[in-house]
Amino acid sequence: MTWLSNIPLIKKISLLAALGLVAGILIISFLGIRAVNQTIEVMLQERLNTAYLAANHADVILELALSELENTAKVIEIDGANANFESRIEALQETYKLLSVYINGIFLVDMEGRILWSNTGTPPLGKGILLHPDIRQIMTADRP
Repeated sequence: MTWLSNIPLIKKISLLAALGLVAGILIISFLGIRAVNQTIEVMLQERLNTAYLAANHADVILELALSELENTAKVIEIDGANANFESRIEALQETYKLLSVYINGIFLVDMEGRILWSNTGTPPLGKGILLHPDIRQIMTADRP
């Protein structure tokens, strides 16, 4: 402490004031960075929760849409050749609109992949739809 006694009083005051300012700035900076990190963490958790809610909602809607599709397919299968496809498909489309599921077209396909009926206006009758790998996978799984 002998070196401190050799320093003039004005320099001691300046040195203590500078050390106090540096300490204050460090403490405030640490607290500020900590607050920003906590805010970012809360925002990310809220976004994650929103994503989970949106995904759950989409799952529920898609399960309802699939259930409606399966019910319509069963009714058409039971009715067979006498089925009124247009009325069944219109009911299915109306249900999909209520579920906010938008579709471009509905196709009735036999087990060989030939399109028997379509609601798109000019159905590509007889063209093989099994060329598309996703549709081929569904057809081999024997699901609507």
